[in-house]
Amino acid sequence: MTHTVEEIFAEAVELGERERASLAGLLIHSLEPSRDSRVDESWLVEIKNRIRAMDSGGVSEVPWEEVRARLWARFNQN
Repeated sequence: MTHTVEEIFAEAVELGERERASLAGLLIHSLEPSRDSRVDESWLVEIKNRIRAMDSGGVSEVPWEEVRARLWARFNQN
């Protein structure tokens, strides 16, 4: 039996939060082309480096509101 997207969605929103997140991840993953494990490893190294920099105080956090304002200002200059 074939289900419409609307029917599938109606069933999916009845799931718990964790199950919906898992389903969303699986759906997004199904859209991605095959992944290169070297790229995944490089991103993992980069993420660990950024966490270390944050933890050591080597970089400072910028609130999203400030980042958004800077981007908006840059975008509107042109």
